[in-house]
Amino acid sequence: SMKIDPIDLRLLFYNDELCENFKKMIKILNIYKYNYCSFNNLDEMIKFHKIFENILQLRCNIDDLEHICFLLYRFQSLSIINIYISSSHNNEYVLSFIKKLSFKLHFNFLAKPAYLNTLELSIWIR
Repeated sequence: SMKIDPIDLRLLFYNDELCENFKKMIKILNIYKYNYCSFNNLDEMIKFHKIFENILQLRCNIDDLEHICFLLYRFQSLSIINIYISSSHNNEYVLSFIKKLSFKLHFNFLAKPAYLNTLELSIWIR
């Protein structure tokens, strides 16, 4: 298991040897930082996937609903995801989006307000 600041995580993307070790060793990852998005864009998510494709649990902050889709579709080993969503969308839209996705991908979820305009989303993948 590992907890790392999202800024520090980005620095790891360029250390191939360390990335290979993380790929084998890390199964639980916490990259959540209060009021700070864990991923800036899809390119970062692709790099993140190459390193941590085998993780089982993830805690992060996301502000783009497409990034949630990326996690759910690409990370085949993930069983638990805790996401803090600071989206520009209102909470009703986010919940509707997640509910539709849960029917399609067969996962359970719990959503509750966390702080300000942020929703805490826990996902359990079957």
